[in-house]
Amino acid sequence: MPVSDLSTISETHQALEWPQVLEALAAQAHSASGAELCRRLPLEDSLALAQRRMQETTEMFELSHAPVPFPAVQFEDSSQALRKAGKGGILDLKTLRALSVLIHLAGAIRRCLVVNQETAPVLFAYYVSLPDPSELREEIDTCVSAEGEILDHASPALHEALRLSQGLKHRIRQRMENMVASSRYRELLQEPYYAQRENRYVLPVKAERQHDLPGIVHDMSASGATVFMEPRELIDLNNQIKVAELQVAREITRILQELTSRVMRHLDDLLHLSQVLTTLDCIGAKARLSTRMNGTPVRLNTDGHVRLWKARHPLLLLTKEQVVANDVMFERDSAVLVISGPNTGGKTVLLKLLGLYSLMVRGGLHVPCGDGSEMAFFEETFADIGDAQDLTKDLSSFSAHIRKLIGLLKSIEHRTGGESPRTLVLLDEVISSTDPAEGAALAEALLRRFAELSLKVVVTTHYNALKTLALSTPGFLNASLEFDVNTLAPTYRFIPGIPGGSSALDIAGRLGMDSSILTQALDLVDREDRQLDHVFTELQRTHQELKEELDEARTQRETAVREAAEAHTIAERLRSIERDEIKKMKKKFREELATARAEVRRITESLQRQRTWTHAQEAQGLLHQAEATINRHTTSESIPVASLEEGDVVEIAGLDTLGRLLEKPEGKKSVRVQVGSSELSVHVERLVGVGKAGNVPDVVLQEKSPAPRLTKSSSRSGESAGLGSTVSDFAGIDLRGQTAEEALEQLTTRLDQALLRNARSVRIIHGHGTGKLKTAIREFLAQSAYVSVYRPGSQEEGGDGVTIAELT
Repeated sequence: MPVSDLSTISETHQALEWPQVLEALAAQAHSASGAELCRRLPLEDSLALAQRRMQETTEMFELSHAPVPFPAVQFEDSSQALRKAGKGGILDLKTLRALSVLIHLAGAIRRCLVVNQETAPVLFAYYVSLPDPSELREEIDTCVSAEGEILDHASPALHEALRLSQGLKHRIRQRMENMVASSRYRELLQEPYYAQRENRYVLPVKAERQHDLPGIVHDMSASGATVFMEPRELIDLNNQIKVAELQVAREITRILQELTSRVMRHLDDLLHLSQVLTTLDCIGAKARLSTRMNGTPVRLNTDGHVRLWKARHPLLLLTKEQVVANDVMFERDSAVLVISGPNTGGKTVLLKLLGLYSLMVRGGLHVPCGDGSEMAFFEETFADIGDAQDLTKDLSSFSAHIRKLIGLLKSIEHRTGGESPRTLVLLDEVISSTDPAEGAALAEALLRRFAELSLKVVVTTHYNALKTLALSTPGFLNASLEFDVNTLAPTYRFIPGIPGGSSALDIAGRLGMDSSILTQALDLVDREDRQLDHVFTELQRTHQELKEELDEARTQRETAVREAAEAHTIAERLRSIERDEIKKMKKKFREELATARAEVRRITESLQRQRTWTHAQEAQGLLHQAEATINRHTTSESIPVASLEEGDVVEIAGLDTLGRLLEKPEGKKSVRVQVGSSELSVHVERLVGVGKAGNVPDVVLQEKSPAPRLTKSSSRSGESAGLGSTVSDFAGIDLRGQTAEEALEQLTTRLDQALLRNARSVRIIHGHGTGKLKTAIREFLAQSAYVSVYRPGSQEEGGDGVTIAELT
């Protein structure tokens, strides 16, 4: 019994529930023939063809979202009618209309494939195989309407026959209406209307009065009270109508014969076209099923390597709202994967998942798993799942399983050609339904033989002997389905490398088994088996704890990455703000330069008139020097604060002024800056590097520095009358409600501003409160180089809640 036997294939497919997957695929088809092809989906025997089929599905999926999407392949398969017509039959109007739709659809598909040929090169191959009998469609559409009815102008003869028939019918209807309205017939009629029986116009005459109306009886009502009579005077007109209708029918038959003859000239093309569209509809169904299952075009290999991320059972996805996703690994150098764990834990579901995936990739279907997944390509899949008992053949479950395995071994061992078959073997509860000791021994020997034959085998088991075999034998791997030791419930999560305990007693207790029975059962369990099961349980507990710690670490890492990204965004935003400020500063430089140029030009002209050309040349030299420096610095980026040295020129943010650094800012929170004749203490964060030492002449700094401060003596003596009146006291600084740190930072900035505006004193409002803010401010003023003396405010100035500082 080779694996490729139809009966074995059918049994495997039934065990894996493959027909249910195909039915779900068929439900996505648009045509009956497409749905039928989905139900008998071909499974490719070569990796190259399987990859091509999967690429077709991928391209069709992408075309569904393209600007020119793939048309819905909705058509009626007329292949059977065409074959009958090929043997002398005549096509009816419905079939002709279906052929017109088929040809029109093929044209739309050709246009779509041409537009998308670069993004869908594999599907574009179907463009070449799509015949184009568009002339036939035009001939059909000339005679048949979109509703599948003959058109009046299909031929001149038909048009004339229809005109004659309709004229006669109009005449007889008028005659009938006159008769119904006539008093002569009123007493004879059951009701005042006329009807048709056997395609003849008749009147509903009372049965007892039928002898009063000469004519022919065509029908009688169910009660017998009414007979439907054709009046004698209308027999000739009814006969004329009959003849006219026969002429119409004869002409329609002639037209259908002619159209059928023309269709037969394209018979092979139309049959092929129907076949290609059926295939394309099936591909479209695959793409739509992929969308429904969130499928992925996995990478295929022939070395038995399986690495699936977030794999989900396709049928569970289609029927349940929540499905556990698993990462499943089966390395290329391993032959046997032994899966253990509790009953109802999901082992059989995982077994079926692997089997279905092996079939789906052969059919070109996407599988529901994560990106980056990889699936081995198997030419054959053998599954022994479920109860194989067959009472009709007098086979027990054990005997039926053994016969299947014997057949598989014979099929593999008798093959020739030297190449190991790419076969996936799936065994659920291998060699069960017999004595556990003998069953475990037979199962181990069988699995060793499968490994020698280079088969890829996945088995589920409760045998501890097989679990320990996988721990010590090369080519064997352990895996389990997780059992939550805290809730005593399965989680259905796949754990590679760790065997699982059966947890039968725990599950029985969770389901309500009497505790005394469980206690006695625990005493009866073999001590060695109990210890081994305890080891497996502890392994799972450790794995569960490590997984929780890993999940927490992963969450913390994701949080850190997110916060780092947010910090980077904020830094970029600050740099952007800094660049905007620099642009504004450069623009102001240029405006001031233009003003200076105009002023120097005015002075030069004045000096020329006064014949002091030497002074004019000196002024122009200073202007050119300033212009060159400003141009050089307004076309470059700002200097990073970390690169600034003593003597470099900086702009102080918020003061709109330039100054020279009196010390290197590296490692400091604030630095001293020379602004004009004043020395300021400025926080490093407020510095914007403008130029290196020696590159910016003093004339530029003078242009950007405040006017000289007015001394009391000069103010009184009027020496600075040309510069404006004396600057009044600086406005009050309100620091109430702030912390000491916040208040001192703001006070530093406001003192800088006051000094640059030539204020003589400042009024600092701090309030009373606990006194901490007042103390901190006065201690700061005592150390400030800007302040010569400070004092509490007078009663008029605000009392002790205010401090007055006189500036140096």
